[in-house]
Amino acid sequence: MILLKSPKIIVKTVTPKKLKVTDLTVQETYKLEIRSLKRLKQEPFFPNVLDTNDKTLQITMSYAGMSLNRIVKKFPNGYVINKEQYVLLNKQINLITSALERRDVVHLDLRPSNVCITKNYELKLIDFGLAVIDKKPYKEKLQKQYESFLQEGGYNNFSKVLYDIVFETFIPPTSNNLPYD
Repeated sequence: MILLKSPKIIVKTVTPKKLKVTDLTVQETYKLEIRSLKRLKQEPFFPNVLDTNDKTLQITMSYAGMSLNRIVKKFPNGYVINKEQYVLLNKQINLITSALERRDVVHLDLRPSNVCITKNYELKLIDFGLAVIDKKPYKEKLQKQYESFLQEGGYNNFSKVLYDIVFETFIPPTSNNLPYD
């Protein structure tokens, strides 16, 4: 995957790579990501697809912010946030989960590198190359991952995992880490 960034857009080129959990082709992954993002285009927690190029497998989309794994590299012990930021992030986790459920999209590759945050503490979920739409795994190749998603609690577990990912990066305020008494 090659990413070119500007302050407003990102161009993602889907390139051949070995997918550990599935045998989807590059073209299938590309199509799945576009379908998922187009389904979610009315929702504020996902990048908007601005343009696609089927020949070069490029997706031009709105910039989603910095990934949480990059923030962890900058702040290996976590980044302490204030109460308002904690409430905002916690609310967004619930709204992201609700949006996915409402649009009937299951993100099967949830990890810190696929969760981004803007300067205004707005969360964005990216990389829908492994997703299920309308409860139909793409060409049955994602069936095992989808069944695991359902067995582990579906969207309720998704919300918990997203919460854990976010708050391993951003440390909620406590009496132990506040700079004042």
